[in-house]
Amino acid sequence: MIFNIYLVAKKRRHPPLGLGYIKTYAEKNSKNIRITIIELNDYEDILDEKLYPIKPDMIGFSCYENPQIFIDLCFKLKKKYENIITLLGGPAITTSFYDKLDYKKSVDYIIIGEGEETFVELLNRILEKKKNFSEIKGLGYFQSGKMVFNPLREPISDINKIPSPYLSRVFNLKNYTEFYIEGSRGCLYQCNYCAVSKSFMGYRKFDLKRTLKELDEIIKENPEAKSIEFCDSDIFHDIKRAEKIFKKIKKINKKIFFNFNTEATRLNDNIVDWISKPNITVAFGIQTITKSALIKTNRFFDMDKIKENILRYKDKIQNIAQPFVLSCIYGLPGDNFENFKKTIEFGLQTQARLDFFKLMVWKNTRFEKMSKEYNIKFSNKYPYYIISNDTYKKEEIIKTEKKLNEICSVIKITEKDRFLSDILHKISLTIKSKNRSLSTYELFASYIKQNRRLNNLIKELLNVDRFEYMNKNYQKRSELYNKTVEFMLEVIKKKKTILKDDYYKTVFEILDMIKNIKIRLSLKADINFYLKELSRFIDMNKYLNIKWMDFKMESDKIIDISDKFCDKTEFDPSHKTISIEEFYEIDFKNQKTILWNIFSWLKFKEFIPKNSKEMIIIDFLNSEDFKTLKNRFNKINSYKMGKVNLYICKK
Repeated sequence: MIFNIYLVAKKRRHPPLGLGYIKTYAEKNSKNIRITIIELNDYEDILDEKLYPIKPDMIGFSCYENPQIFIDLCFKLKKKYENIITLLGGPAITTSFYDKLDYKKSVDYIIIGEGEETFVELLNRILEKKKNFSEIKGLGYFQSGKMVFNPLREPISDINKIPSPYLSRVFNLKNYTEFYIEGSRGCLYQCNYCAVSKSFMGYRKFDLKRTLKELDEIIKENPEAKSIEFCDSDIFHDIKRAEKIFKKIKKINKKIFFNFNTEATRLNDNIVDWISKPNITVAFGIQTITKSALIKTNRFFDMDKIKENILRYKDKIQNIAQPFVLSCIYGLPGDNFENFKKTIEFGLQTQARLDFFKLMVWKNTRFEKMSKEYNIKFSNKYPYYIISNDTYKKEEIIKTEKKLNEICSVIKITEKDRFLSDILHKISLTIKSKNRSLSTYELFASYIKQNRRLNNLIKELLNVDRFEYMNKNYQKRSELYNKTVEFMLEVIKKKKTILKDDYYKTVFEILDMIKNIKIRLSLKADINFYLKELSRFIDMNKYLNIKWMDFKMESDKIIDISDKFCDKTEFDPSHKTISIEEFYEIDFKNQKTILWNIFSWLKFKEFIPKNSKEMIIIDFLNSEDFKTLKNRFNKINSYKMGKVNLYICKK
């Protein structure tokens, strides 16, 4: 007789990988079972009988939210289905204070920690009708009117014995747009707040050949996938392994974005070369730059080296569609409001995507065990947020939350819009303050609040998909930059006491910056028109094209110029990417060259290649710029194309 099991997860853009592991391992090690994974938009739908073509014997939930939600659902299931077995597992159960929850006599079993082996042992006992569960490590079970908890299970030493859900075809990969790949489990580090630290979960790697096969399988089954995230705690811990992964990615459809975690002290020129590609994003968990807090958190990293590396390489690893990420935690012992403001300031200076988290004190972590030592007080309800500790008082945590909420909308829009981020960064350089970036964001946030049109404009832009943002919204983005100039001139100018002497010089630089941004946006909005017009004057197939990445043109002879204003959202696998600095090293002898709207960035340098006999510039040049061209070329023909001019220059 077949034992029918339904495992339930919330429907998301990515497959429920954890349940996939449970299914493949159980089907390998248990007989006479049938496991069906159900993904729901609303957990309450689990009560709909239409979900079950075959009567369920067991229903299990993978808990990523408040365990109370699932306890209540189990209570309703028990009323609806006679003799149903209910099971809870997943990260929200493992990190919760499961020994203090009220299970309402509705939850039969809970699994704590890695679930594969515990689940199989439980299933086999149930199938064999054995009632002694006391020897199953990592299991909680209902007995004599209360939940009994067995000792925790040691991490699975050989995780390669767990079949891959991707290679086992557990999921229809066409149903998803985003994917996770586990190249390893656990974490290399032993941070006191973490439930997957080395001391609790250990660190183990899946075989590299398996990981690369999973990558192949995802892309083969779903070449339209938008992103793939590697869950490894530090992808560059094993540099040889990482090199093989990045070599593999280099050969893959570059329209897929890849996400990795690493530790910033590992950055060097070689690693940065791997990750400074348009479709690659990295995340750094710095948590705080307060050294006393890092010590108490057991994070003995060289913070000076971390800051130096991030600031040194930030422009190279930046990616407009999804900027590199800095994760920060407030409420840590050893930190306080004034010190954490410095962490916020550093984050804003990097122009990264900033993720701020309030410290959560989870079961079985070191902070839970050290709560008396650091006078840690935290909520008695999931997710167990910090209330206070010996250095970070309750009122300071409230002030931190208020400060982050105050600048939240500015942070979110600058994460999407690198142009705006650069403008605000430029403005911040004119501010007299220890936390000049934070001061600028505070001023701009206040201005947004008072300006209804700007407020609505930002709300509209925030709703645009991050992968589409740089390809659309020309009019709205232009208006956003205009409003930013108004802010700069109207608000900051009134606060003369906070301004540096070079304010007016910066004003003109920013106005020039915005003028050129608008030209680029205008070009981009009408790119199909310009390509069609251009073909009237020249045979484009005969030219080496130097162009912005966000101008999509089919050619096998394209070089992309990438500078800080480059939109890394449109790119072709055949393109080569160079930097402005590398531009001068190219051999232009006998080459015919097209320059797209880059004159303004290069006019202060001797940018016209000496060996180039013919050049085409698509731009809007003033009389001074035109003189520069005339000094370098013998003949220049000028044609009007919409909002810009076409200059055909010959020696």
